[in-house]
Amino acid sequence: MCDRRRPKHLFTGLIKCDCCGDGLDKHLMEPELFKDFCEKFTREVNRARMDARVSIEVAGAEIKKSDRELEKILDLYLKNAMTVGMVK
Repeated sequence: MCDRRRPKHLFTGLIKCDCCGDGLDKHLMEPELFKDFCEKFTREVNRARMDARVSIEVAGAEIKKSDRELEKILDLYLKNAMTVGMVK
């Protein structure tokens, strides 16, 4: 197994062109294909960022809601309107 020659880059030969099925290294540097790749890549990265931002905003809203509920419970407990047993 050590005598096997491995490619320099991990995905060499594994990623294929969607249009012709050939290796991307042969066509990616053609100006039109490279431009198309860059546009699609940028679009996908932006979509992923927006998805992540939505997830962070949802998590932040949930934390704020939990904080408000905890404040209410603490206020009731401090005013002797709620016991520890009631909280459990």
